[in-house]
Amino acid sequence: EHFKNVVEPTELKAMVVTVDREACILYKKAIDKFLPSNYSEVVMTFDQSKKIIRDYFQVLQERYNNKSVKKIHQKVIEGFKTKDTPKILIVTDMLITGFDAPNLWTMYLDKPLKEHRTLQTIARTNRPFHN
Repeated sequence: EHFKNVVEPTELKAMVVTVDREACILYKKAIDKFLPSNYSEVVMTFDQSKKIIRDYFQVLQERYNNKSVKKIHQKVIEGFKTKDTPKILIVTDMLITGFDAPNLWTMYLDKPLKEHRTLQTIARTNRPFHN
């Protein structure tokens, strides 16, 4: 609701930071119930030990024509920074430090963060956007 009413009208973007990889996928499924599926995308490393993660990785590979994880991430991040979609990135560890996207305006945190990592993570939304 917050995204639809507050963030989306600005044409800026959001990030959901989750506690683990499985939570990334569960958030993606939940968000897809309320927004078009192309509005959100998961960016994470893929540990093939859990079925939910293996299954989601297969879906991603089909969607992106069997590209490698690295190429999928590049395409998703490029789309986030320069195209209309995805509008929401769902992450657990990737992109929470050192990621620069001036159109990232809102961050939803569902992960305990400590000390400097907290500051580095929330600073992702503190970049000037010149459009």
